[in-house]
Amino acid sequence: MIEEMLKLSDANELQTYIYDAIFKMRHKNVKSQVDKTEKIVEEVYTYIESNYTDSTISLETITSYLNISVSYLSMLLKKRKGVTFNKELVKYRMEKAKELLRFSNEKIVNIAKMVGYNEVYYFSHSFKKYEGVSPKEFRINA
Repeated sequence: MIEEMLKLSDANELQTYIYDAIFKMRHKNVKSQVDKTEKIVEEVYTYIESNYTDSTISLETITSYLNISVSYLSMLLKKRKGVTFNKELVKYRMEKAKELLRFSNEKIVNIAKMVGYNEVYYFSHSFKKYEGVSPKEFRINA
């Protein structure tokens, strides 16, 4: 870098060279931050995929796992994906429940437990809110 600067013929070229170098460094730093936040978001989705059956999964458990603050992760998900952790968790669980309702003969109470709900009533309520029909109606129409 110093050798390149010594080859420049005047102050204007030197100034342009320095501005370009600063711009490149700032761009690299911003890209590094974006990569870091994308990695965290990917880790959240991987964690959900691996742990959605656990009825105790929460924003607090995942932030503890990732060693970041609740507010930082909440802000990150909202900014990068436009969603909250709880909405993503419910979405993942409901999509898994829909698969099970379509392709298995498992009882609804068992499906509720398989996707992380201890109470079948709460599962049914959440499913109807998400899908617009009860799990039983969904299965009949699937």
